[in-house]
Amino acid sequence: MKTKKILLSLFLLGLSGCWGSIPTPHLPTETFKNQLIRKTEETFLLQHIDSIVQSYQSQLSAYNLLYQAQKYDIDIHFLVAQGILESHLGTSGRALKTHSVFGVGMYDNKSILSYNHPDESVESYAKLLSENYLDKQKGINELTLLKDGSFISRDGYRYASYPSYEQKLRYLYNKLKKDYERKYGH
Repeated sequence: MKTKKILLSLFLLGLSGCWGSIPTPHLPTETFKNQLIRKTEETFLLQHIDSIVQSYQSQLSAYNLLYQAQKYDIDIHFLVAQGILESHLGTSGRALKTHSVFGVGMYDNKSILSYNHPDESVESYAKLLSENYLDKQKGINELTLLKDGSFISRDGYRYASYPSYEQKLRYLYNKLKKDYERKYGH
């Protein structure tokens, strides 16, 4: 019994700092917290995009859509809205044959580009949009392109010949954004 009291006393002395201190756990840094928050938001966004892709029964990878949007600095909701407008995310029209989800390489009644899988068309579109339509340093961003008659390349070409293209795209974009905000609170 006396041995147990001595051990307990020594233990308590150790806790009080006489024999050293018990190391405190490392608390997460602000950088780590911000990274964790960003990863959580990316997970929510990926789930949101995946649910949209699944609702169209598309072969597209939500991960690839998000990856290409981030790589080319494009709003993911803009990218997905345009894929829905052009081909219901590759599930209708000429995209069934060409796998060109965004209509890249299609001119009214002709198709000049074809892909083996819908995911292959995502980077072509993102690169085209980034290099020929967006110029964020000059203030030309996705919201600029949503204005009526404004989806025009740096060379002066419209993305689509349909007169109310921007209006339909704007509707889809706003719907996707609101759905995400309502579901995930962002």
